[in-house]
Amino acid sequence: FLSYGANLHFGALLALFRRVPMLRAQGRDAEAKNEIRTSFTFVALVALVGGPALYVLIRVTVDDVLPRHAGAVALLVGFQLIRGFYTTIYKADSRFKEQARAVLSGSVVAFLSLPLIWFWDLDGLLVSTGAQALVEVSVLAFWSEAPGLGISRRVLSGQIRVGLAALLVSIGSQLLTT
Repeated sequence: FLSYGANLHFGALLALFRRVPMLRAQGRDAEAKNEIRTSFTFVALVALVGGPALYVLIRVTVDDVLPRHAGAVALLVGFQLIRGFYTTIYKADSRFKEQARAVLSGSVVAFLSLPLIWFWDLDGLLVSTGAQALVEVSVLAFWSEAPGLGISRRVLSGQIRVGLAALLVSIGSQLLTT
């Protein structure tokens, strides 16, 4: 669920990675910001709507899953989507140093939370993974310009049209390796 859930952006993030650097190189910063704002809003909405839907899907399809585990996985998918947005922006802007700080911060949290996994098994793993994602998203968001909220239908349809093919290739690869 975590692997496939990270693809709920429907290719919008893949197109964002391609389009933002091109627009900025052409001096079209306002259009780049519109791409970023649209993508962020879309990903946030998918995380908010997809989380409860994923929770229900997990509860219906996985035998004997505890509600807290299904809820944690749904929440983690939301964090993955938001982290994916910020990671895409950092890569598009070639801000690898700042991105590395976020990954390092998350890695420190993951390392320090290893005892949780030892003592709490799956609950500990979910808490550890959630804490790592929360720290990474917080660090990435702290060092970023606020993207704002708003969706341009034209921009979103273009992002999905451009990114969907790449997303399908990625999903195909996941299907072959899982």
